[in-house]
Formats: sequence, C-alpha cells, structure tokens
Amino acid sequence: MPRHLNDVTLTWLLLMLSGTMSCQAVSSSLPLGTAWQATPFKRVNTAAQVAADLPALNVPAPTGRIIFIGVHGGNPPTWDDAEWFDPQQWLPYQAIDLQDQRAVTEIAYRESVMHVAALQIGRHFPNSITIMIRGDSQVVSDLLEAIYCVRDRILLVGHSFGGQVVEELARDLKRRQIAVDALVYIESFWSNGSVPNNVKRALNFYVPASFTLCRGLETIKAEDPIGTEAINIAIPNPRGPYSGICAEHRNIDSDPRVWKDIFDRIITKIDFQQSIFNQPAS
Repeated sequence: MPRHLNDVTLTWLLLMLSGTMSCQAVSSSLPLGTAWQATPFKRVNTAAQVAADLPALNVPAPTGRIIFIGVHGGNPPTWDDAEWFDPQQWLPYQAIDLQDQRAVTEIAYRESVMHVAALQIGRHFPNSITIMIRGDSQVVSDLLEAIYCVRDRILLVGHSFGGQVVEELARDLKRRQIAVDALVYIESFWSNGSVPNNVKRALNFYVPASFTLCRGLETIKAEDPIGTEAINIAIPNPRGPYSGICAEHRNIDSDPRVWKDIFDRIITKIDFQQSIFNQPAS
C-alpha cells in the first residue's frame, strides 16, 4: 500500500478512536450537574468575522495585550467549517468564582482545561483576548494575523491534533519574526516536537503508557535550549469523563493537573506591566 494511503488510514483510525467520528461512553466518575449548558461555539468563515465579534479593548500602546488561543482536537477544519468561542463573553462563565475549585474542575471536566486557562487569563489580565477554536493551521494563522498588534503577548495551547496546529502556527510566526510567550501541547498528534526558537516557554503534557492506540507526543525539544524552556510533563491515569478506547488521550484535556500546571508554569510567570501578579499590595 502506498505510504500516503497508510497515513490517510491512520488519520481516519485516530479520529475515530479519539471520539471525533464516533461516540464513546461517558464515565460516571464525577457527579453530573443538572444546570450545565454546552458552550456556544459559533460557525465562522473569515478571520474578520471573529475580529468583529471580539470586545473593543482599551489598551495602552506600550503594554499590548495577552492573546490566548486554544485549539481543540479532532479533525481540524478549514474556514468552511471552522468554529470559535470566547470564554470571557459567556455569561455562565462570567458568574463562576475561579477560587471555587469544584466549579473550575467541572469546567475542565465538561469542556476542556483550555477553557479554564482562558478564564484564568481573562481574570488576571483584563486587557486580554481569549479564543477557543476548531480550525486548521491556516484558520488560526489568519485569525492571529487579523487581531495581532505589535507588543501583544501570544499564548498557544492545543490538544490532540490541535497540538499540531499550534506548533505549525508557532513556526509560521517564527518566519514572521513574532515571538510566542508560551506553546503548550496536550497529548499532541503528529507534531514533530521541535520547539522553534521564537518560543520562550513550552510545555508538553502526555499520558505515559507502555501501549496505547492513541499515543500522544511524549517528548519536545527546544531548537535553542538556552533561549527556550521546554518541559515534558507526564500525567498518568488522567481523570475525565470518557471511558473505553483512547479514553486517557481524551481525559487528559479535563485533568486538573494540566490546568494547574499551565497556571503555575505559564500564567503566573508572564512578565506584564499590568498583571495582578506584579502589582504592589495596597
């Protein structure tokens, strides 16, 4: 069989097993809330449509903004089928107390650790843009080009095939001589794991397993070990809503250890003039 057909077959198999083309059993390991609503992703065809829906931010020119983009797994669609969601604009999220660990854990359990990271960024950095998206590398590249301004700080996170998307985006930004503050892989599929030297800090979360049909990227390495901090973090037996084949690959995107590490290793280390982390106590 030709090599490209092998790749197509493997892609189809991974998509099925990771739940994008088939249903898997949902575990009852956590109590199911009665009031939870699925987050309302919006269909979109151009980057301009997303940019127009983002809130107008009054940002002093010298400081810029935080731009957080989280890319979901599954088969990354083109603009014809792309979807996006702004966690900061959704009323149920606005009402959540991020100090309430049970509420935050439920967000990760129901949606994604990336939603939690986006909310944390939004609360700690008022002049920030947080976007969750289902799209391929061209979609995300177009989107960032439409909203990026000089001095903005870029944080990229991707789960499963979303990890490949954000890695490709980081390389595209390298060609454009744009720095990336953080690049986070969560059980990434088909990324080469070579972190480009425009990235300041990279984390790679993976499930350690001797055998699995849905093996994520286990090791990342920095092109420039001096200028880029690259850390590999094993998450054994991740806790999440799924059971069955490839459940661990999907559940890592709900595990509290992941969003807590993103908070501790990325968000609290952002050197930003208006951050609450470096403001003097009143």
